[in-house]
Amino acid sequence: MRAAKTAYFDDRTDDAAVGQRAWEELRRWGRYQLVEKKDKADLMLLFSRSPVASAVRGFGSEGVTPRYAQEQSVKSVYLTVIDLSSAEILWGDRHAWGGVLTGENSAGERLVKELEKLMKK
Repeated sequence: MRAAKTAYFDDRTDDAAVGQRAWEELRRWGRYQLVEKKDKADLMLLFSRSPVASAVRGFGSEGVTPRYAQEQSVKSVYLTVIDLSSAEILWGDRHAWGGVLTGENSAGERLVKELEKLMKK
């Protein structure tokens, strides 16, 4: 993760506000150049409603495809960092969707901040 320069942001939460706040936090952090095509990236930063169990390398334009575990009963957002050259999951975490105190759409932003903390260590 430390050697990576570029990242592909893939928001599969089906909630534009959560994805937008995560995107804004990634841009503010500035650690990775965010690219629009997966084949131009070192990493995939995948936001989803289900945990990723594994990533599978595909053929041609398919690239790396995440395989999801069973969806959890608690409404959460998951951030999974996938190395696109090896299809290896490098890091993952989850955060509850949010509420009155933390902000309803803050889960993605909070996950990016957790990744920032990890990278500073």
